[in-house]
Amino acid sequence: MDSYGIHEVLLSFCDCVEAGLHIQQLLRMCLFPSTTANPKTAATFHLLEEFHLLSFESKVSAYEFYSALVHRTANTGLTPVKDRYESFMRMICEWWHLMMLKRSGRGHDPKGVDATEEGDCVVLCPACPRPAKNLSDDWQKAPRAKHWIYALFVAIDMNFCLKCKIVSNNTTDPKKVDVPHTLASVRLALAKEEETEIHSGTRLALHEDCSPSVLISSGLELEEQQRCLRVDKAGQGLHVTDTQQGKLLKRSNALQCRIDGWVKIQELYMPNIAGIRLADKATSADTTFVTTPETFKLWLPSQIGRLALCDERLQRIEWRLRYAQCHDTLCSVRSSLRAQTAVLKYKDRNLRGQGANTRARSMLKTIDARIEAATGRYEGAHKALVTLGGLLNESGWQLSLRPLNHEDIRSMSDVLWGESEGRQKLLWIWNMCGTGGSEKDNSGALEDMRIEWCKARARAMCWGEEVELLGEEMRHIVAFLMWEAVW
Repeated sequence: MDSYGIHEVLLSFCDCVEAGLHIQQLLRMCLFPSTTANPKTAATFHLLEEFHLLSFESKVSAYEFYSALVHRTANTGLTPVKDRYESFMRMICEWWHLMMLKRSGRGHDPKGVDATEEGDCVVLCPACPRPAKNLSDDWQKAPRAKHWIYALFVAIDMNFCLKCKIVSNNTTDPKKVDVPHTLASVRLALAKEEETEIHSGTRLALHEDCSPSVLISSGLELEEQQRCLRVDKAGQGLHVTDTQQGKLLKRSNALQCRIDGWVKIQELYMPNIAGIRLADKATSADTTFVTTPETFKLWLPSQIGRLALCDERLQRIEWRLRYAQCHDTLCSVRSSLRAQTAVLKYKDRNLRGQGANTRARSMLKTIDARIEAATGRYEGAHKALVTLGGLLNESGWQLSLRPLNHEDIRSMSDVLWGESEGRQKLLWIWNMCGTGGSEKDNSGALEDMRIEWCKARARAMCWGEEVELLGEEMRHIVAFLMWEAVW
């Protein structure tokens, strides 16, 4: 058997007294016999060495290698080749065993190969700690915190599946953080201020049922209803039913009635608003444009800007509400991103089949729509803050409330192309003040921050230990080679 195929040859052994046994004569000619008694089959050393290398490098099996050898001998299949697969397997096993004994130096033992004990053929790792070989004499006196440097790390290739259960909660692990600004908290503060003004007799209200704070707060609600109605109308398909059109028309009519009532009260607090609307209509380039409830411009103080005079109190109220609206919107974005991450992980780990994956995609589509809506709401509120900040000389808020770009809208654990866990920076939407939530917040934001912080801290500590361990292992290698040279 050779690399060129399986051949039948005539062979005459030497019968001289000093010729030796038949297997010895074969080995001298670089032929490995399949048996020790009266061998009929032999393989060249070149063939055995070739398969030895291919089995490690290309992971070829013995059966595939032997089949290729048979086809190389007679590829047409017309000439039968005697089966020598069992002989080939026996020679390969013996070859591997002899190579292992040779490379471990067992042939130089005065007692012979039979004196080989368990573990004598193992290739020692020079980086692993070995007392009296590559460790210092006082390694046992090292501080307890450094004992891990001299530990032996044994790894095995397996498939591990670890499921962690979160046991920490608000009861066992209480937290105390600052409560962020929310629309509810700001509205409550404005209501308390009005209550104080009523009791002190300093309340200045031009309408008995609508105070300035209620006017601006209602305007923000109308603005959100307009945005939702625009999205729903834009999402209509080509085949809209009468029922769907009827529902949208009812919403549009109800919104128009609310806007009409709000505009009448707005004109009391902002007398010049009627002239602003007339001037805007006169300067409009498109005279054929029909104003609909969702496109009606409310002309809040932030939209007026420096076009006309506006009560500073109204501007201050909108500023506070817009500031809280930005925080609420970012909280909604973070909550949607956490939900998106949870659905994607659950989908990849547990869902199988078309039906389950279709439902998961529908859920992800709904989450994407929520993120898109919150992004648009934040952009509008941030634009209003920029305008009002210049009018009221407000500064410092830009450090926490930045422009929301598309690349900023991703989960806490997402890594972009070119980034790594060691060089990844936490996005500002996750790192801003108030992200952790409050004691009354059950959204899990604080828990996510704690988990991410623990993961980052564990990675940093692990990398520091790896650097320290690498230096110690390099010292182990040098000491081991010095010991082996003497030994």
